[in-house]
Amino acid sequence: MVFLQFARRSLRPFSRLLAVSSLLALSGCGSTLPIFSEFMPDRGPLYTSAIRSDAAALSPSLTASDWNEAYAALASALGPDNAGTSVLWSGTSGSKGSFRALGIAFMREGDLCRAFEADIKTTGKEPQTTKGTACRTMAGAWHIVDTASQKS
Repeated sequence: MVFLQFARRSLRPFSRLLAVSSLLALSGCGSTLPIFSEFMPDRGPLYTSAIRSDAAALSPSLTASDWNEAYAALASALGPDNAGTSVLWSGTSGSKGSFRALGIAFMREGDLCRAFEADIKTTGKEPQTTKGTACRTMAGAWHIVDTASQKS
């Protein structure tokens, strides 16, 4: 009995401190703080238009589902495990092609970049070879930054 009275008297200030600190911690749940914004450069929002522009940089005839297949092949080809090997892709609309990394990776404005070569055949069009550069952002997504098309 004496111990319980002693424990209640001695722990009472700590329980109030715990309650106040919990209220303070939970009071900011509805707000956002730009804690790490100074460390991450502003790359702008990633909208569907950015995805369409990447697909259009390769071929204006690529559909969204074709680009999904092509993007997976591009990411695989530019990864560290595929040094110069061609990665094939085939889309649902009949478009198909391949990506091959050229040279070694390099840094550009904080992003990991790599040159690539793409061979693309879309339905009803002549095969097209495109050389370009893609960069992987801090978020891990590859983004085509420049291309130069050549007829095959």
